[in-house]
Amino acid sequence: MTCDYARKLCSNLSSTLTSIHSAKENIFIAGISLSNEYNATAYTAIGLIGEKNTWKWLDGTAYNFTNMYYWDDQIGTPKDGFCAYMRTQAQDIYLSTWFKHEVNFRGFKQAVCKMNANL
Repeated sequence: MTCDYARKLCSNLSSTLTSIHSAKENIFIAGISLSNEYNATAYTAIGLIGEKNTWKWLDGTAYNFTNMYYWDDQIGTPKDGFCAYMRTQAQDIYLSTWFKHEVNFRGFKQAVCKMNANL
């Protein structure tokens, strides 16, 4: 699935791709992402996009936490059309590192959507 497809999937569920604002939330989302297999690796779309040379959460919340892979973070500012995904391995759920990729990248296997509690 691509970033755009993941975004549409969440939209069809009256939700948005998730935002993550702490290490605890990151681990929680990682836990949702994994299957029951010990050696599983999950590639999960999250709601972080590149816009006007900065990162932005699709739900409009502040970008106040990152778990971006250090090399991706050092390459420079995100280009428009970049999105982020979480890579989680069952044997080390605490890492659950984020990576950036072009929006048309088809490597995601799933997405985590976040619904408004007022619906």
